[in-house]
Amino acid sequence: MADFPPPAVRVSQAAIELEQLEALNDMDSEALRELFKELMPDGTLLPETDAVGLRVHIARQISNEGAGLGDLSELLDNAVGLHGLSEMLGPPPIDRSASLARCTDAVEPSRLRLELTFENHGHDDDDQVVIKGRKIDVDVIVTTDSDQLAVRQQLQLEVAIVYDNGLPVDELANSADEPLMQVLGTRQPWLLEGKAKFEVKINVLSSMRNMQKFRILVIPADPATRAAYPGLKCLTAPIKVTAGSTISTSC
Repeated sequence: MADFPPPAVRVSQAAIELEQLEALNDMDSEALRELFKELMPDGTLLPETDAVGLRVHIARQISNEGAGLGDLSELLDNAVGLHGLSEMLGPPPIDRSASLARCTDAVEPSRLRLELTFENHGHDDDDQVVIKGRKIDVDVIVTTDSDQLAVRQQLQLEVAIVYDNGLPVDELANSADEPLMQVLGTRQPWLLEGKAKFEVKINVLSSMRNMQKFRILVIPADPATRAAYPGLKCLTAPIKVTAGSTISTSC
């Protein structure tokens, strides 16, 4: 088990160094569960909570018990992978649209392509991870085959969740009858001046689908456009969805 301050030692938690929190990343699931029981003897974990979720729970408990760590609590809430707090999320997605030349002419749809970036909640080894039920920022741009931003293109979008292999996610019952994925605000967002920005929530865990990963798929909302231009679509990288902060505490 990694060197970690025992819960009985209630020194000023404000003095805990970041490298002590980072020690969580060297612990396997069994060691993390033991530490969780020591720190939160009345806490109850869901069976599907994995090592990623355990690290988040434990890091939050440490910060909640601390003094002067208010800002760190929010920071830890997003520390899914805990690959070191200094690099836990990595660089934010790059907005390419600002650097592209603008195409102001009408463009045949066959010359268009959709690009998508999204901001994950962290990493687990090489996997991009998001937490079930937490908002995900998604940005879509439409460019021409000459790599210009197609600012005259207005297109309504359909947003869906698919498996890593591109097949639709099976509609098994989720908790509280939640949809597999929610698009917040406008259900079918519009590309305006070549760009669209929206938020989604994924409500299905990888553990609920045999540990499969998911992708967010963006396609034209109009069925005729989809049929005529099947290549006009974009997908995120594979995403692992974890329980994250899902926890119930007994009274």
